[in-house]
Amino acid sequence: VIKKLIAPRDVGCIFGAPGAGKSLIAPYLGFRVSQGEEAFGMRTKAGGVFYVAAEDETGMRGRVAALKDELGDADDFLLVGGVSNLFVGSAHHKALMRAIEERKPSLIFVDTLAMAFPGLEENSAESMGKVVAVARALTAHGAAVVLIHHSPKATDGTPRGHSILNGALDFAVELQAKDDSGIIRGRLTKNRNGPCDLDIAFKIAVTPMGEDEDGDAITFARCRPLDGPAPKAGARGTPAERAALAVHERMMWGSSDGGVMLADWRAELWEDPAVSAAEKLDDRKRRARDVISSLARKRLIFVREGRVFAMPASSDEFDVVNGSDLI
Repeated sequence: VIKKLIAPRDVGCIFGAPGAGKSLIAPYLGFRVSQGEEAFGMRTKAGGVFYVAAEDETGMRGRVAALKDELGDADDFLLVGGVSNLFVGSAHHKALMRAIEERKPSLIFVDTLAMAFPGLEENSAESMGKVVAVARALTAHGAAVVLIHHSPKATDGTPRGHSILNGALDFAVELQAKDDSGIIRGRLTKNRNGPCDLDIAFKIAVTPMGEDEDGDAITFARCRPLDGPAPKAGARGTPAERAALAVHERMMWGSSDGGVMLADWRAELWEDPAVSAAEKLDDRKRRARDVISSLARKRLIFVREGRVFAMPASSDEFDVVNGSDLI
């Protein structure tokens, strides 16, 4: 699901102190899986995502909107609201299991463990064993499950509660407090799919989302990953973005000005399986739109008079249009 971190049918946990950014990094990871795009330099396999917002559903809707504004559409990301009890036998548990059987997502988040299992005695082996059993049951159709949880007051590198939870996990990411520069780091305390020294670091960014009735700005926080290591020579953007740039390079051969018509390039991307292997044309069009938008945001392309150009190394003289303006 996420290379070196999450495999199908895994059960994992992201945990940390209140305000550490658990509910920012988790939807970001879900968004990137839904889009099939890299997350913190790790490749993802595109698939459906259920994000069960058992705590602060309203706030999560705003955070998801901020991610959409920054990263583009994620049509296979489903925010699941109205959940307050996932114990076996509850109406919410039955409804979620039916939805999983029908939609077969590849990744499910439960945010937070405490709010999804009301009255849970976290230090009880029996009670926490029930949580583990539910999490494992959610993987029945191939999905990986990520529980969002808290750290104990005296952190020991494991999630809060009975050790039966940590023992059952395939991976665990502990979010450490912000340093003086505002950087939050995720420390892998357990990882059956890869190394524990993965570089997971981000800052909290704020996205303006309009104004309220008093004219005050409405803002929502989102995860802004830090730039990772420099890409290998010749590597620009994600695999899909590099494929789109390769199509552009092929099409501009013989061009007098190095540009290609935006409409022609877009139509070529619809048919390139390296950009999207989706069966439906509408899905391929949507994917091409997202790739073009991302290339524009990353300043890898610019548009002039309806023609697309690759951004030169020194690009200060060019006005880079918004991804939405390209479509």
